Amino acid sequence: MKNKMHKSHHYDFFTNWYNCKDYKNAHIRNMFYEFGFEDVSWKNDCCPSFQKEISTYPYSEDSFMVYLPNSENDNIVNEEFCHYHVQFLLNTESVGEILFFDSAEDVISFFMSNLNQIEEMSNEK
Repeated sequence: MKNKMHKSHHYDFFTNWYNCKDYKNAHIRNMFYEFGFEDVSWKNDCCPSFQKEISTYPYSEDSFMVYLPNSENDNIVNEEFCHYHVQFLLNTESVGEILFFDSAEDVISFFMSNLNQIEEMSNEK
């Protein structure tokens, strides 16, 4: 079955999720692993995703979530995303704005340059 999502705008998460070119790229996956991210794609129906726990407290569910692009379109109704989406979760609740990035390198750079502030935000609650 060919992925025709960008032409038909029909959402088929089995096809489109699996065909996410960035997720299939071992270099990108390894880059996230190198910085301590966990592949949590199995938890997300709409697109592959990585998670980095950011709290030093045991049993905390604070995390830095990265959702990979799954389309050439940006259409939230069809769950099509053409950018990396980054979200902070404090106790599984979204905090602040969703951030958009063009590449995995941009996401990692943002994460590393703001790591102290991210950890402080998590530990202040």
